[in-house]
Amino acid sequence: MNEPRGSGVLRHQPLHDGFVPAQGQQQGFAEAIDRHIEEHFGPVEFVYHEVASHLVGVHVYVVAPTEERPHRTLITSGMSELPMTVPEGHGISPYTELMLCLPAGRLAADSADRAG
Repeated sequence: MNEPRGSGVLRHQPLHDGFVPAQGQQQGFAEAIDRHIEEHFGPVEFVYHEVASHLVGVHVYVVAPTEERPHRTLITSGMSELPMTVPEGHGISPYTELMLCLPAGRLAADSADRAG
C-alpha cells in the first residue's frame, strides 16, 4: 500500500438496526478448533467467552507456555464466521483471526478477571 499517510480511511456503515445475536459455533467446529490449537500451540489453559455477542461470537483461547513456546499465547476464534470489509485490490482475505504472544508471567491462569 503506497498511499499517502492518512488516505484510504474506511468509514463503518452499519448494516443492521440494533443488536443481532450471534448464531454461535457449531459444536463440531469448536472441538476441531480446540484440537488444532492444542496440537500446534500447546495446552489450552482456559477460554474467554463473550456473554452476549453481536453478529459473531468471539472466543479468546489462552494457551499455556511450553518449552518449545516459552510464552503465553492468545488466539481468537469466531471473528472469521462472517467476512469483514477490506480494501479492494490488495488481496486481503475478509476472514481473519488474531494471535498474540505475551511473556509467560504476563497473564496468570488463575486471574480473577477470567470469564467462564
